[in-house]
Amino acid sequence: MASVGGVEIVEEIFRIPDLNYNKPDNEDNTPLHFASQAGQSEIVCLLLNNCLKLEIDARNCLGFTPLMKAALQGRTKCAKFLLYAGASPTMRDTGRGLRAEQWARFCGRYNCADAIEKLARNRLLERTTSYGRWGSDPELGPHMLINGRLMQPPTASAVA
Repeated sequence: MASVGGVEIVEEIFRIPDLNYNKPDNEDNTPLHFASQAGQSEIVCLLLNNCLKLEIDARNCLGFTPLMKAALQGRTKCAKFLLYAGASPTMRDTGRGLRAEQWARFCGRYNCADAIEKLARNRLLERTTSYGRWGSDPELGPHMLINGRLMQPPTASAVA
């Protein structure tokens, strides 16, 4: 379901009590792996926002994380959501030992590789200086990072 969309269905699934959102398939891919690889950015965002114990850097049987799966397919928006939510850009797979940015370049996904590299560099800059929060990214639309979670800002009617 996470790989084919269906935001409304996924929202209904969130209502199931005690559901394990990290439960992998037989190759250790989680719903976040599937949504990231398929470019389902709305589903990725829903998972990041609604699953408190989501393992953002879960590895599958090949050592791929959801960020690596997004990078392999050139899913730049999903990669950005994952990075803003705290995914590690420095983890390496267990086969070739490549990071997500390197996998993107290897597969010819240069825009995605550049975005991952830029966000990883900004994260390093933020951690090593008093530069402050990451800048806004127009591709991510009206989302903001609050306590490590991607959140949509309140609507005007909710604020009033």
